[in-house]
Amino acid sequence: MAFHAREHGRSSSTRYVLAQGTARVIEQPSDQQRALVRANAASYLGKPKHGPMWDYWMREYYVTRVPVEVAVTRICAWPTLDAAGAPDLVSGEPPASEQAAP
Repeated sequence: MAFHAREHGRSSSTRYVLAQGTARVIEQPSDQQRALVRANAASYLGKPKHGPMWDYWMREYYVTRVPVEVAVTRICAWPTLDAAGAPDLVSGEPPASEQAAP
């Protein structure tokens, strides 16, 4: 998971940070999990609008979003957003010693 577009986040850091691991979509979330997704979405999209037109128009943002649980196994960081060269920070599982096959 890499958040490369700073305009959609809250960081002003010049570092490129890559979190690697296994993601799992929670297809049937509980009411509590859905509430957490709505709260997190609102922190980026603003307070939800309601009404017949808004409920239909914004359904994808407010209703059909589902949580994704990420089990992070490694975090790599580079000092600049181009992520050139070897990372200057690796936490967790060591990187593979060989490049993956194409």
